[in-house]
Amino acid sequence: MLLAIRRNPLSKIRTALYFLIIKFETDFSMQALVLTTNFRNFDNWEPLFQTIIKESGSCEILSLPFRGDPSVVRMQEIESRYSVRYRQELSGLDESAITNEQLSEILQFCCTDEIDVLFLCDVQSYPSRSVLGILETFQKRPKVIGLQHGLFQSWWLINNNFCIDHLFLFGDRHLQMLAPTFRSRASVVGLPKLDRLQNYIAMPGDYIAYLDQNVIDLATLENSFSKLKEITALPVRIREHPQYPVSKDFTQHHSDSDILEFLAQSCWVITPHSTGGIEALYLNKPLVLLPNAGLTAWAGYPGIAWQLDAQAIFAAKDRLTIYSNDVSQFLDDVVGGIRFDHTKRALEALTNYLHK
Repeated sequence: MLLAIRRNPLSKIRTALYFLIIKFETDFSMQALVLTTNFRNFDNWEPLFQTIIKESGSCEILSLPFRGDPSVVRMQEIESRYSVRYRQELSGLDESAITNEQLSEILQFCCTDEIDVLFLCDVQSYPSRSVLGILETFQKRPKVIGLQHGLFQSWWLINNNFCIDHLFLFGDRHLQMLAPTFRSRASVVGLPKLDRLQNYIAMPGDYIAYLDQNVIDLATLENSFSKLKEITALPVRIREHPQYPVSKDFTQHHSDSDILEFLAQSCWVITPHSTGGIEALYLNKPLVLLPNAGLTAWAGYPGIAWQLDAQAIFAAKDRLTIYSNDVSQFLDDVVGGIRFDHTKRALEALTNYLHK
């Protein structure tokens, strides 16, 4: 083999290039910065951030939570595991809380020459949507990659203000929601938090789990939940959304357990439109959706209750058995099916984008 290499100049060049590529990949050290305004948006993608740290470089946080957000405490737990480059609590997510000039000063402090990529955990709200415009005035800037923060997105807003260099999406369905002109600037990578479920064991449950989204008044569901208990002999336990605490009137239903444990130990699950619903499906739990505007993100899913009464909810659960293939198709469309390589796919897309 060595003689062949010496006699063939092309082979010699190929070998040299091969080892050059290997050395580049080994020496490459990715320096990432993540701008987030709340726990939920960050949590969807945290396995990617952890992998960046583990495999190739560093990942710091630029934290701009708004004051009064109940998930601030959980965000602080996240921050304790990372290097926080900058943190400031805002009175709200608008220019009255932080002006473009103030945001520019923060970005000048944070986006130093060594930062390769700035992740935006939200691409439709202020201040994130103003970041790219500010960075483009800098002499040197990192690449800006936006991250889909939920199944329900304001796609018209994203298309009218495509404020990132590149966008990471959960599924093929979401790519089709982008205007054709932007699709080449997006990658379908899945939902990294789903990888946490790979070794999770779901148990036969003794309650119905409700994942609140603060879009349906819980008082209107109280009677339905009572009727469901009569029909199924199962109580309904409520898991509050990180940003929207459940009223004290409903504390008898409330669960403080870890969300994956809460879902894994349930019998079946109800929610308006949470990404926790996808986690429930990964755990093979029947999932029923309640009527609300966010259901546009669940088009084609068979387990939608079009009324809030117990009979409609229970009938939606029964349809899941008949239309199980539609459930599988829905998962294929929105997260690439049941798989546990979301983080790997996201890291590969990131590496390919930065190297191109």
